[in-house]
Amino acid sequence: MAIEVNGKTIETDDNGNLANPQDWNEDVAKALAAIDDIQMVGDLENHAPLLSFNLAGIHPHDVAGFLNEAGIAIRAGHHCTQPLMDLLGIQGTCRISLAVYNTRDEIDRLKEKLNEVRQFFK
Repeated sequence: MAIEVNGKTIETDDNGNLANPQDWNEDVAKALAAIDDIQMVGDLENHAPLLSFNLAGIHPHDVAGFLNEAGIAIRAGHHCTQPLMDLLGIQGTCRISLAVYNTRDEIDRLKEKLNEVRQFFK
């Protein structure tokens, strides 16, 4: 089931309740973790609908720029946690945030584009 708000389709369950992005966490985390060369950052089982990751050998800003060209908005950088990034030994991370208006098709498109990023920067 779905409803349309301001031209955007929002998924609902059979009772018309809004989809909860928290419910997708495990599915999305597993799907992203299955991508070659992806390094998930953080606890994949207990987190808000935010996922941080890196693609091996590719700067987070390069990943974000490539995805931006494909119409996919993510955050990239230190996320105001430079001491943590230093402790983890990484330059920064890519971060996606899920909300009620995201669809599973958008997640599938993200995975597709992340694979294209890998191929482009090889």
